[in-house]
Amino acid sequence: MSKRKQRRAPTPGAITAKPKPQPGAKSEAGVSAGRALKARTQQRRAREQRQRWLGLGAVLVVAAIAVAVFGLTRPPAAPPVPAERAAKQPSIGPENAPVTVVQFGDFQCINCVEWRRQGIPRQILQTYGDKVRFVFRAVNVISPPRSGIAAEAAQCAFDQGKFWEYHDLLYDRFPAASDDELKAYAAQLGLDRATFNACFDSHQYQALVAQDTQDAYKQGLRGVPFFTINGQPMYGFTFQEFQQRIDPLLRGR
Repeated sequence: MSKRKQRRAPTPGAITAKPKPQPGAKSEAGVSAGRALKARTQQRRAREQRQRWLGLGAVLVVAAIAVAVFGLTRPPAAPPVPAERAAKQPSIGPENAPVTVVQFGDFQCINCVEWRRQGIPRQILQTYGDKVRFVFRAVNVISPPRSGIAAEAAQCAFDQGKFWEYHDLLYDRFPAASDDELKAYAAQLGLDRATFNACFDSHQYQALVAQDTQDAYKQGLRGVPFFTINGQPMYGFTFQEFQQRIDPLLRGR
């Protein structure tokens, strides 16, 4: 008869296996680690918040300085242009001349420069004398805003009786028309610098130039120089083309 090994029943206290942890229970070390992680996260967020506030503060300081400087250096606002002055335009010839030629010119326009260099305005005035009035209206077409700023400067020169001299300088020095150059032209012509600079810096005639530009488009502007003769558009440049339009008007008087 074979002998079977008999299993011994475990005696109390002999079990050495670790008991299973109870649900939700945490070791003291784990709790400490969690608290430390939470503390570090809070510290990091606090640092980030302080940095954001410091950055915002710096931006606000810079903005405040910029506003203060701009407020100190900004030229005074231009007063409205009186209607009587707005109606005046640089011209040569009597106001009651039977024919009025209006040139809408741009001081940044190479075609305007060439038209003047060919002497056509002088030829018209020499041929027709007091029968023709020649008017110049400066527009902002070719190179905004520089064209417009040069036109404003010319209007400031007009206030001191030097429009045509300033007009000639602008075309002779084309395309040089920076703010400093425009002021230098005024000084070269002997204009009162303080008066000119106040007019120029305040953009005294910005609205007038804008109105002249708008009027040119309304009357049919396709390019510059653009002309009207007794209010009717003329699309031509040569002296002969002007003759063809002017002579019939004078014969029909």
